[in-house]
Amino acid sequence: SKKMPQGKKFEERMTPINKTVRKDFVNDKATSTEIVLGFVGPKNNDAKGRVIYDAARELLRSKSSRLRAAAKQYNSSYYIDSEKITTNPNGNRLIYLASTTSEANSEKMLQEIFNSIQPKKLTQKELNRIKESLLIERDKNLEYSSEVNDYTGKAVLDSNLNYLTDYDKLVNSLTPEDIENGIKEYFNTDKAAVTLVHPKNDNNVSF
Repeated sequence: SKKMPQGKKFEERMTPINKTVRKDFVNDKATSTEIVLGFVGPKNNDAKGRVIYDAARELLRSKSSRLRAAAKQYNSSYYIDSEKITTNPNGNRLIYLASTTSEANSEKMLQEIFNSIQPKKLTQKELNRIKESLLIERDKNLEYSSEVNDYTGKAVLDSNLNYLTDYDKLVNSLTPEDIENGIKEYFNTDKAAVTLVHPKNDNNVSF
């Protein structure tokens, strides 16, 4: 529609937590334990910040990461993603790390997650691999018209065209310190929202 809506747009006020908070729930439909950690991510319109997050995520999900080794040890799986939770371009995105594990291993896996997402020194080889992986993934996605439309539409809505047009340049400019600081800022375990969903059983569950 060419007719612009009148009135002030409502935007929910969201205040980041300043210390880690944990909540546990029991679900009678759950067959395993779900662990979800939420973090404050980069702003919607922060192209460099979002590229740094992309690189930090790539490091945490790489085959050589301690987190992947821990997940294998406890026969668990995990994934990392981010979501837009406000229409305000200056608003922060939500980053979440989720893992599925057995109830018996849930506390061990949670502790491994906290231990595994601490900043680490990167070698030049690791940095080059991360850059290459990000660029290959972006190129593959842009081979599909639906992905081009998706990237373009989101970039416009976020007032963040640089995240689309300058992606390669931003990735190639990354330094080891950028990624180390990205882990520290966007996966800050001192300010994480931690949720565990436990399966219901016949025994009393205490947390």
